[in-house]
Parts: sequence; C-alpha cells; structure tokens
Amino acid sequence: MPWFSYSARDTNGQPVEGVLEAEDERDLRVRLREAGFYVIAYEVVPSPVPRRGLLEPRVTLEDLTTFSFQLAEMINAGIPITQALRAVREQTLNRSLKRIITEVEKDVERGLSLSGAMARHPHVFSRMYVGLVQTGEVGGVLDVVLTRLAQYLDRELSTRRKVRSTYIYPAFVLTFATLVLSFLLVFVVPLFERLYGRLGAQLPLLTRGLLTISRFVRGHWPVLLIGLGLVILVIVRGRRIPGVRSLLDRMMVRLPVFGAFLKKVIISRFVYALGMLLQGGVPILQALDTSAEAADNVVLLEAAQAMRTMIQEGHSIDHSMERTGFFPPLVVQLVATGQQTGTLDQSLLRAGEFLDRDIDYTIRRLTAFLEPALTVFVGVVVGFILVSLYLPVFNLLRVLSRR
Repeated sequence: MPWFSYSARDTNGQPVEGVLEAEDERDLRVRLREAGFYVIAYEVVPSPVPRRGLLEPRVTLEDLTTFSFQLAEMINAGIPITQALRAVREQTLNRSLKRIITEVEKDVERGLSLSGAMARHPHVFSRMYVGLVQTGEVGGVLDVVLTRLAQYLDRELSTRRKVRSTYIYPAFVLTFATLVLSFLLVFVVPLFERLYGRLGAQLPLLTRGLLTISRFVRGHWPVLLIGLGLVILVIVRGRRIPGVRSLLDRMMVRLPVFGAFLKKVIISRFVYALGMLLQGGVPILQALDTSAEAADNVVLLEAAQAMRTMIQEGHSIDHSMERTGFFPPLVVQLVATGQQTGTLDQSLLRAGEFLDRDIDYTIRRLTAFLEPALTVFVGVVVGFILVSLYLPVFNLLRVLSRR
C-alpha cells in the first residue's frame, strides 16, 4: 500500500501533520476522519520505513512494553514529549529500539505529532498502538492512553508466555521421540536384520513390517529430512504468505485438542483490544478493524468484517457478533448487557478477563492430559519396536526348547 504525507486539523482546529499508509486517497480520508481529523492536503511519498540492520536485534514485545510504561510515567510527570523520548532512549538497551526512538524524537522536533512519527515504524508500533496514541493526543490524555497500552502489551506478553508454555512440553517430547525412533530405525534395526538373515529364521509379520519401515527410512532419508524441514518452515514462516496463512489459521482453530484453546486466545485478544479502543474514544467501525488486526487470525478477521457490514446495515453489536457464529454465548451476553447499560467498553474488557481465566484453566487441563498421554504414546512406539525386534528370538527359543 502507498504512503501519504498529510496535513489536517483536529476537532479543536489545531493543525496536525503525519505520514500514514493507506490503500488509496479515499481510504486515507476515511481513516483520518474516523480518528477525528479533517484533511487539508496530502501527497504520496516513498515508504518512510527504515530497514533494520542485519546485526540489529529485533524489538520484542518486552521492549515495547517497557518503553510504553516509561514514556507514560515521563509524560504523566509533566516532562515534554521530546525530553521524555530522550530520557527513555538513554535507558533503552535494545539497539534497534534506541535507533527508532531517536528517529521518532527527530520527527517530533520537526513538527510531526507523536502518533505520526510512530506511524513511520509499523513493524514496531502497530496500527492499534498508533491509533490510540493519536486519540490520546487529541483528547489531551496521552499519559493515560500510554499506560493502557502498556497494560495491554503486558497482558499480551503474559498470554503469549502461557501459550508457549503449553506447546513446549509436547514439542520437547515429540522431538525426543522422533530422534529415538530415527536412531532405532537407522542403526539398531539393521543389526537385527543382518542377524536374522544369517540365521535364516522365519520372521513374524510384525517384524517384517518393522524391517520394511527401516529400509524405507534408510533409503529415503534425504527426502524425509527435506520434507520435515519444509513442514517446519511452513508452520513457522508460512503465515507470511496470504494463501498459506489463511489455510493455517483455519486449520489451527479446528484442531481436535488445541483448536478450542487457540480460539479462546484469539477471541480474548480481540474483545480486550476492542474494549480498550472504545474506551480510548475510537469509533466502533475503526475499532473493529484495528482489534481484528491485533487478534492476528484470518477467521476472526472475516468475522469482524461480517460484523462491520451488519453494524453499517443497522444491526446491534451483540446481534452482529452472534450472527457470525464465532463468539461464545457468554461474550455475546456481556456485549448485549454493555450496550443496554452504556458500558460496552467495560463489558468487553470484562469478557477478555473472563476468557483469560478460562485460558488459564484450559492450560492446566491440557497439561494434565498431555503429560500422561505423551508418555503412553512414546511407550507404545518404543514398545512396538522392541517387541518386533525380539519376537523372532522368542520364537527361536520356543523351537529350541521343543527339541
């Protein structure tokens, strides 16, 4: 998408300048109008996003959370934005973030708003982050908005750690089992195959099947290794490709055990972000788009787009949410209550907190289920190999004992 340099005025008539990425001129005007700005002039400019150096570290969620907390405290103490940015930069250890803060500081000094300067770095400051900073600037509550953003990022960081901890144990066990199985098939099974070949023993069906699997693995190991590498690459990097991302996202929410858990995580991100955006004064339609991006899932993005269309047609938010069939009844009921009482933002935040508690409970249940299940699975696989290898020995001993 192209980048636009724009001049506008806020609701108080104050001039505002910035740089924004949009699909076209109409999308630019719509997004600025939703943010409370009236466009005066704009022009297409080259992408202002600087490239990160090869040796520079990535800006992590932890770095951004710390930055947000520190900047909020500085502004709350009455320190001007440029001085606050300079002070935070001096305390920042991440070289990439330090460089970005320096560029944001320079842009603010030459007249850009803080949100406009941050918008030049979308790989660090998301659309939701920039949008909330923009509303904070217009409403004169930048410190409050930054504190909310820091709390949101801290919550997101906690959620990611919980999800990661759920996958670490199964990934470790399955990796270990794969290595053990590969070692047995490539190195141990061929020894028994040669032994039984010299003895001329009649092998049981179970043993013949194991030997066939071993020969296949030894004969096609380069293809199997490349295939495994491609599967891992698609899982890790495939979401960057639109078609692959759509397929992976749909598969993830339909997984037998993890699908319901991942769906809760996605919905929790969405409703909490939506509640925070509405609390910050962002219009509902813009908030829907931005919070769907924060949830980062194609299935939810489609549900949010369907909600957007129904709301534009005059339907209520809870009815639109229910019609998508994606959200649990409890979330829909809380949204309905929030609409009736005029506290929709608080109801959405409470829904996110409830889902967080449910996620914690689900993690404990999954962990309690997976640990014995994976232990049994590894035991069955190793047991199958050992029984297949030693079954001919038992048969041979039985024949000798009869003689």
